[in-house]
Amino acid sequence: MSKAPAIVLAFVVVVSLGVSGYLLFNKNESERITQIRKKAEAGDATAQFQLGQLYIRGNIRAGLERDDEQAAQWLQRAAEQAHQPAQYALGVFCQTAGDDVGAYVWLSIVASRTNDLAAQLRDATADQMTEAQLVEARQMIGELQGEIK
Repeated sequence: MSKAPAIVLAFVVVVSLGVSGYLLFNKNESERITQIRKKAEAGDATAQFQLGQLYIRGNIRAGLERDDEQAAQWLQRAAEQAHQPAQYALGVFCQTAGDDVGAYVWLSIVASRTNDLAAQLRDATADQMTEAQLVEARQMIGELQGEIK
């Protein structure tokens, strides 16, 4: 076999392996997200947190679009089950979305569980809030703490 056909054959093999690997990776990634979704829908707080994080970023290769509304819903489901990383993530998510009351609520809840960074973010958020917002947030904290499992 001469050099040219061998090079072409090697190139075709490499490209085929690359395409196969790409398709397999995307299929595996999509299946992984499907499994996370099933666990989340069944009430698994860790899976709900993971699904919320996936919606924050999106995963185009797996066909998952970025969706802030879905992200907030899944993070809140996990946070209400006392999942501390979800509580913190939801507080930060609310803060970046401009929801000072929501940020204060969730950062307060997680800060009460010895998360110093959450306490600092909560205090910084409080500095930007009106007295009426603080009253609303404190009422929500009381309600949520009674509901959190």
